[in-house]
Amino acid sequence: MRGSLFSREAGPDFSPGRNLRARALGYDLAASRLSLFLGFAILEYLIYFYRNSHFFQGDTIYYFYLRHRSVGDFLLNFFQLDPAGWYRPLAARTIQSAFYPLFGLEPAGYRVVQYVLFLSALFVIYKLAFIVTRHRLAAIIAVFFLGVHTVNAYITYDVAFAPEIIYTLFYVCTVIAYLGRRFGLSIAFFLATLASKEPAVTLPFMLVALDVILNRATIWAAIKQARMHLGILVIYVALVWGYLGVQRPAFQSIVKRPGPEVSYRFALDRTIVANIHTATTWAFNLPRGWQTESRHLQGWSITFLKLFRAVVLILALWLMFRPERRLVLAGFAWFFIAVGPALPLFEHFMPHYLFLPLAGFSIAIGVIADAAYRKAGITVAVPLIVLAGICAIAARNDARDNRTLGWSSRLAFNSLADLKAQHPTLQPNTTIYFSDADEPDLSWDTSQGQLFKMAYNDETIRTRYWGWGEVITKDALERGPVIVVQVSQFHFKDVTREFLASSEPPVGYRASEEYRLAVEPAAAKAGGKYSLSLPPLTNSDVTLHYTLNGGPVHAFAAHLDDRSRASFDISEHTEKGLYKFVGFRKPGTDDWFQLAGSIRIE
Repeated sequence: MRGSLFSREAGPDFSPGRNLRARALGYDLAASRLSLFLGFAILEYLIYFYRNSHFFQGDTIYYFYLRHRSVGDFLLNFFQLDPAGWYRPLAARTIQSAFYPLFGLEPAGYRVVQYVLFLSALFVIYKLAFIVTRHRLAAIIAVFFLGVHTVNAYITYDVAFAPEIIYTLFYVCTVIAYLGRRFGLSIAFFLATLASKEPAVTLPFMLVALDVILNRATIWAAIKQARMHLGILVIYVALVWGYLGVQRPAFQSIVKRPGPEVSYRFALDRTIVANIHTATTWAFNLPRGWQTESRHLQGWSITFLKLFRAVVLILALWLMFRPERRLVLAGFAWFFIAVGPALPLFEHFMPHYLFLPLAGFSIAIGVIADAAYRKAGITVAVPLIVLAGICAIAARNDARDNRTLGWSSRLAFNSLADLKAQHPTLQPNTTIYFSDADEPDLSWDTSQGQLFKMAYNDETIRTRYWGWGEVITKDALERGPVIVVQVSQFHFKDVTREFLASSEPPVGYRASEEYRLAVEPAAAKAGGKYSLSLPPLTNSDVTLHYTLNGGPVHAFAAHLDDRSRASFDISEHTEKGLYKFVGFRKPGTDDWFQLAGSIRIE
């Protein structure tokens, strides 16, 4: 059988003295590992969990609402996509489903679960790093670098990111079992990885690459050894990607790119290069793009991170001429293979996608730092401590101010708390209308109103949002009570009486493919003009409904010429803000038709 880098050839020594020494050494080693683990546990707690209580962000609330209600529902989940179009039956809703009966919508219990999962992932990554490098210092530095990395602001935030941790946990366990030639166990972990997150498709290629780089196997020999994993991958792709059609719109977008109504869009163009640049920048904790603005890094901290990157790359180049080069290359290969499935994502490349790729990258960092210390006598403790301080502050800032993390959870919590304070109970069939011009993405933060259905335990509650172009209709008033809530500075105020009093009488709007409103330009200033086009109506007088900055519905009359157009001057007295046109009345009838168009007056 082909030899392995990880095999042991020396036979055991069963002499009494040897056994006593081995037992004492084992106790010391166990105590050392326990101290190390406790040290990391305390560090991670202080950075990400200490005094960092918060509510849930939008995606978490979404999966709370869609949690499994029975064991049968959970098992059925293995044979179909989830409502978001993903195949993650082992990870996406498991924690929400298992612990909601215990914790409900109280975050504290879920934070404990997240903490345990995160530490488990760090432990197996340490195990992998030690197996591969055979140097405890390299493994410690690797898991330290990963443990303080800024992407963990996402990973540790709440259970929406649990699939990332669970997927990484099983992925690394697969590799550990494979390198230890426990192929049956490796296949079991591989199946669990595939059931946790779709990018697990990279695992067989990772195993082949590691075998080639670390064990110096030929490509054909490495493929032959990984044939069972490759076979399982073929079956998975045929069933999950082919038959079930996981994220089919995203793959179809490669041929024809849709609009933002499709959340995940793939692009085989310069998007990949841009995302590689972003990924390699984020790997060194440097901010890039709107996703990392909330870290608030600037000045000397940016300079330090750039110097840290430069030194690492120089030392990595130095190690290309030393035996450690295979370990460094394996770590970098891990990073690029693991991040590969996310690289074609168009305008949706997020920091938490780097958690698994950083496992390999961190091992490379550990090898580089260990070699610098042992071979060149370079002190590594001080820069790592400074790095940890910078990352800790940046991660806390990110968790607090990031739009998809702390910002979202504050909006969700305050919306529920303020609504509950003003309306401890709601009548059945209540419609909640949010005037959310200040926070037009509030619908995502509250999971399209599913938060209130859970909190009030009432499936008849409906929620409408101005940010989605919705208004209060006649049907809503006839259905039941209507509450209008105005959003301002993270607070929510009931303005129902004054809002409805100043609004046009609500009507019912009919949807029609016949009438399409066009507004030009998208933005204009005082002294300029804008025009409306509403084909096929020509030479007609119409009444249009619009709202301004989340306010009530108002009406105005317009005359459409023989080209279906109407033009308007913008004066100094025109109110500034975002105008949304929501409907019009067809000439000579009482029929109102739905419209969607907007213009911002600046």
